Amino acid sequence: MQKKNIYKKKEGYYFWPGLRFLGFFFIGFPVVNIFNNGVVFYGAEFIIAGMGLLLVLTTIGYQIDFKNKLHREYVSFGNYYYGKWTSISEPDYVTVFVENVVETGGTLSVRYHARYPMMRVRIISKSQMRYDVGTFPKKEEAFKVGRMCASKLNIRLLDYTEQEPKWVKI
Repeated sequence: MQKKNIYKKKEGYYFWPGLRFLGFFFIGFPVVNIFNNGVVFYGAEFIIAGMGLLLVLTTIGYQIDFKNKLHREYVSFGNYYYGKWTSISEPDYVTVFVENVVETGGTLSVRYHARYPMMRVRIISKSQMRYDVGTFPKKEEAFKVGRMCASKLNIRLLDYTEQEPKWVKI
C-alpha cells in the first residue's frame, strides 16, 4: 500500500532478461544441489542464492513525494528503495504525451523490430526541468495519474497525445 502523499511507479527490472534468467538458475542450483547430494556448503549455497535473488528482484522506478515536492528515480531490492531525492522546483504543469518505443531482438537468423506507442507522464517545472512520473500502455491510465499529480501539486495538465496540444480541466 502506498503512503498518502508518496506516489510510486515501478517501471521494470534493473537487469536485462538474460541475467534475470541466470538469477533463477542461481536460486535453483543450490536447492537441487542440497537435495541431490545431501552435502551442504552453507556459505557457497547462500551466496549463490543471494546473487540469484539480487538478479531477479532488483527493480527500477519513480517516486514522488507530493507533500515535500520531491522526486527520485529509484533502484529497489525487495522493499528497500535507493536513490537521491531531488526537489521539484516551481512545478508548472503535468504533461501526458506519446512516446514511440522501439524494441529489437531475435536469434542467430531471425531479427525483429517492434514499434509501439506508450504514454509518458512528466512534471515540467518553470525552469523547464523534467521529472518523469511513469510510462503507461493505456491512455486512460496515464491521464488518471496525470490528473492525480496535477491536483496534488495544484498545477495544470497538458494533453500532448494529439497533433495539437490542449489543456485539460482537472
